Amino acid sequence: MAVESSISRFGAESRLRAEYLLAGLAVVSLALVPVHITTIYSGLPAHPLFLHVPVTLIPIATIWGLGLAVRPAWFMRTGVPLGVLTVIALAATFLTVGAGEALQSAFI
Repeated sequence: MAVESSISRFGAESRLRAEYLLAGLAVVSLALVPVHITTIYSGLPAHPLFLHVPVTLIPIATIWGLGLAVRPAWFMRTGVPLGVLTVIALAATFLTVGAGEALQSAFI
């Protein structure tokens, strides 16, 4: 009985730490909002290149989340990697928006 309670307590504690970590990463990704990258790789516009990252990661995260809704037992193993994937997609979205604004102002 004591072993089961310590395992469940440890599981809840590690999930709580993972939630704080993911929330912290999401806040850190907000630092990318003022970043405006115009070009990369010898003058290629950055916006079309950055756009592919959220366009691929967001549907992957959506399908993954739907899979977790169907199989809740998978959540303990794959919930944190899904959260990290969504934070990366969030940061890539901020970079893409900043690059799009920079590209737009370069042509105006």
